[in-house]
Amino acid sequence: MAKFTIGIPTYDRAGFLRRAIESALDQTCPDVEVLVSDNASTDETPEVVRSFGDRVRYRRSPQNIGSWPNFAKLAELASGEYFSWLQDDDLIHRDFAARAADAFDRLERVVFYASYALYSPSAKSINRGATIHGPLVPVEWMAGEPRVIDGLMAVPLCLFQSIAISPAIAFRTSALRKALAYMMVECPLFNENMVTAAALGQGDAFIDPRIGAIHACHDLQEHRVLGRDSDEVLRQILIYQRRFGELAETLPPRWREAFLGCLAELPEVHRIDLIERVIRQEKVQEYWAAAPPIALEVRDMILGGLSAEGVKRVAWRWGFPPPPEADGVKKRLKGMLGPRVLGVARTVRRAMWNGVEVRVR
Repeated sequence: MAKFTIGIPTYDRAGFLRRAIESALDQTCPDVEVLVSDNASTDETPEVVRSFGDRVRYRRSPQNIGSWPNFAKLAELASGEYFSWLQDDDLIHRDFAARAADAFDRLERVVFYASYALYSPSAKSINRGATIHGPLVPVEWMAGEPRVIDGLMAVPLCLFQSIAISPAIAFRTSALRKALAYMMVECPLFNENMVTAAALGQGDAFIDPRIGAIHACHDLQEHRVLGRDSDEVLRQILIYQRRFGELAETLPPRWREAFLGCLAELPEVHRIDLIERVIRQEKVQEYWAAAPPIALEVRDMILGGLSAEGVKRVAWRWGFPPPPEADGVKKRLKGMLGPRVLGVARTVRRAMWNGVEVRVR
């Protein structure tokens, strides 16, 4: 039995896959199993994996079973006591598995480990427009001190925003396998939130204030493709949140108290952000009109800590008239200025953002 399994789900990404496998094999943790589950790729994926010899366990499906069933298959096949998914286009820091394993080894109640992921197309050249995604729960970044929290503090955060994302997260494998009972095959956009929430409800979370992974940015990613269809996003989030309501019914009642403690630590701007980022603006009132009871309950808990100005900023979403800045400003500008003027403005803005000097003659 390995200490740590890194599971790599893949499909037709031979061009990315080699780099991902190399980052998994380069771990400083001395006992890492690297497991690849090939979802019936039609490209050179088998050759890429086999080039690493017996350092990689390879499982190939005879037919495509879907993205999340392929993710679940990796957790089922893993021999490691601890587990992390590494998507075939992402990278993990060489100390990631060692730090996660150390947290699990030292603290028996920890079932979930989270570091931070850098959104970037490159692991070597980081543009200043790159963003960092990680737990919203406050940590001592300046001191570099990890924090252990009751997982119930963070479960409701997963309803509106992922607490952290693969590949910068790891699980105690036994807890992950239980959490996968909540997986929704028809809801790929929100499965990671659901599985994470179900795992967090089983114990503590270890939050490590460091960049543990590179989350690649490109237009072929499933969440980007599906995310362009706002009707599909609305359909999936409603399915997810109803399922989340079923999970909430199994949690100890103290989850509410724990979540209020978490909210009390957050700046108001972050609490507002939880509500503002639930869904795209064009679908926001349609969403809130259909939101399940658990979403309304968590929303009201967030609202309870906001100032009057903060409540006013978000309340239009569930029936009040939208504020002027949310009511078609771009359309009005386009009508007044015309597409050519707007095109020049966008070009100048992009140039200035990237540090290019702009001169007007």
